[in-house]
Amino acid sequence: MTSTLQEELARMSFFLTDKTGTLTKNEMLMRKLHIGTICYSADSTEDIIKSIRKVVDRTTLMKKMFWKKSKSLDTKIFDLIEALSICNNVNPIETETGLTYQASSPDEIAMVNYACEVGLRMIKRDKNGIIIRNFKDEEILYKVLYIFPFNSGTKRMRIIIKKDDQYVFYEKGADTVMKNIIKVNDWVEEETDNMARDGLRTLVVAKRVLPELEFQKFARAYNKARKSLVDRNELMLAVQSSLENDLDIVGITVVEDKLQDKVKQTLECIRNAGIKIWMLTGDKIETAISIAFSSRLLTKHDHYTIIAKCKSKEEIDKDLTRLSLGGFNALVIDGESLAIVIEHYLDRFIDVAKNLHCLIGCRYSSTQKALMASRLRIKAKEAVLYIGDGGNDVSMITSADIGVGIEGKEGSQASLAADFSLKCFSDVAGLMFYHGRRSYKNSSKMAHIIFHRGSILPPVGGTSVILLTNALSSKPRLLSNEMLSKVFFKTLTGCMLQFGAETRSLLCI
Repeated sequence: MTSTLQEELARMSFFLTDKTGTLTKNEMLMRKLHIGTICYSADSTEDIIKSIRKVVDRTTLMKKMFWKKSKSLDTKIFDLIEALSICNNVNPIETETGLTYQASSPDEIAMVNYACEVGLRMIKRDKNGIIIRNFKDEEILYKVLYIFPFNSGTKRMRIIIKKDDQYVFYEKGADTVMKNIIKVNDWVEEETDNMARDGLRTLVVAKRVLPELEFQKFARAYNKARKSLVDRNELMLAVQSSLENDLDIVGITVVEDKLQDKVKQTLECIRNAGIKIWMLTGDKIETAISIAFSSRLLTKHDHYTIIAKCKSKEEIDKDLTRLSLGGFNALVIDGESLAIVIEHYLDRFIDVAKNLHCLIGCRYSSTQKALMASRLRIKAKEAVLYIGDGGNDVSMITSADIGVGIEGKEGSQASLAADFSLKCFSDVAGLMFYHGRRSYKNSSKMAHIIFHRGSILPPVGGTSVILLTNALSSKPRLLSNEMLSKVFFKTLTGCMLQFGAETRSLLCI
């Protein structure tokens, strides 16, 4: 380890990065809506607007058929747009330029903006509920009874609202979580996988109408769990999960997150420098692989293997053995398999993975990312850099030797916790290859100067003092052999001490 962070930048062996907001801009654009029987693309906005208008115009008919199992396409698309405008944590803010939306998730802002574009506009939100204005300027109140925000642990968001004397439970989340909650179907998993291969982000939206007795039972149980002094969080999650069964699928939302500027060139420079790159993300495997290829993290010449959906340590042992035999220079592993690795084979996994030039981690939680960064740093005994942009990256940033934060859409938590703060991802190349390299070279030059100074000054200085003393003496005399010996050995001692000190400094650098 060196004495300064700037010098450490030139010694990086592992480059760990987040994906969303780091490699990508975190500027979400709605691309598709899928309701099972039909998929609407970005070019179908006019068709969606027509469907919304038809349903709003048939207000009386809508009330009669709103919760029927058999619905028209118009009603299905209305249900999905209505869910997007309600099931979120977005706050409308009045500004000088008009109404804008604020939220911690760019995905939700993109969805609410799209709902506004097609005719359902959120105009107000407070503790009492959400007000939606349709194209006829009619304001509809949705009373919010309970809201359970999205987090990296549950990977889903839930809300209970009351409308027209009906209690409705909405939920949206990752398909891997939602597939066990929604009713059995034959299209959700296939469609989400197809969209993920194109590098798109998907969310599954579902709902269930709650009978009043069931809602009252839930409310009593949840309020009791919230007041508990022991295992409060676990009890609250258990009560929330009691509603998660046989939900009706409303649809799938598909958004696109564009790559940051100069990402391809930056990653290529890092890779050409011999630095191993690990991309750790919470996205699906197909999405992560697609982004890896589009950003040139993976190329057509790379040979990668996938470790996914492992249920036992025997499967992990078999995969690690196959990986250690060679033939692969990259690995893709999901969070489910990593959980088993952490429990049984973490050190062995690090020994194998540290020799690969690229690793892609999918469906990782923040805890798993931080653990990977810290264990890689300890086990590999090489310098590790982590770069991220969100609050969920703080634990990883602080676990690495060098933490780099990007000021992005998710706030400044990462940049405040990091050692270095950047405006965009491409700046990391200049940080490492210019500032880091210059600092390292300047320190090396300074070490050489100090070494030569220590080698030259003692003999010159000692001899000069003796000669000057002899010259100023009232009785100048020639130096005896004994005197010369003293000067020589004192000078030699100074050189030896200086040489030892500077050697240790050079070894440290």
